[in-house]
Amino acid sequence: MPRFEPTRGGPARWTHPNETPRGRLGGQGPPGGRSRTRAPAQGSGLGRACLLAGVHVLLFPPTALGGRADIPLTVLQALASGRPAILSDLPRFADLGHAVLRAPAGDARRTGQQPAWLLDQPRSWDVLAERGRALVEDHFGPERFAARYAALYRELLS
Repeated sequence: MPRFEPTRGGPARWTHPNETPRGRLGGQGPPGGRSRTRAPAQGSGLGRACLLAGVHVLLFPPTALGGRADIPLTVLQALASGRPAILSDLPRFADLGHAVLRAPAGDARRTGQQPAWLLDQPRSWDVLAERGRALVEDHFGPERFAARYAALYRELLS
C-alpha cells in the first residue's frame, strides 16, 4: 500500500513499500517522467502569484465549504493549469464531473487512496489533467462570463 513520507522542508512523497519514492505532492509530477501537462500549466497566465506553482496534484478534501456557493478559486486554478484535483465529494463539486477524483467528505482512508491510485495510473493522470483544463475553459472562461454578463445586462435593461 502506498504511503506518504514527510520530507524535511518540502512536500510529502508518495512511496510504495520496498521502493524508492515515485512522486511528490508538489514536486516531481507524474511517475515515469515529465508530464505532458507542464506546457499548459506554464502558459496558463496564472503568473508568479499562483500558489500552485510547485504543486502537481491538488488535494482539497474539505468536509464543508462554510456556506460558499461557488467552487474555490484554488480548485479552478489547479484545473485550469492542467493539474489533477482530488476533492471531497461535496454537492458543490458535482459540477466538475469526471474532471476530478472525489472521495466521501471526512473519509481520510478513501481520500488517501486517491493519490495512490493516481500514481499507479499515469495515463489517468494525463486524462484528468486535460479534462480539468477543458472544463474550466468551457465553463469558466472569459467567453462564458462575457455571455452571462451580456444576458444579465439585457435582462436588466428590458
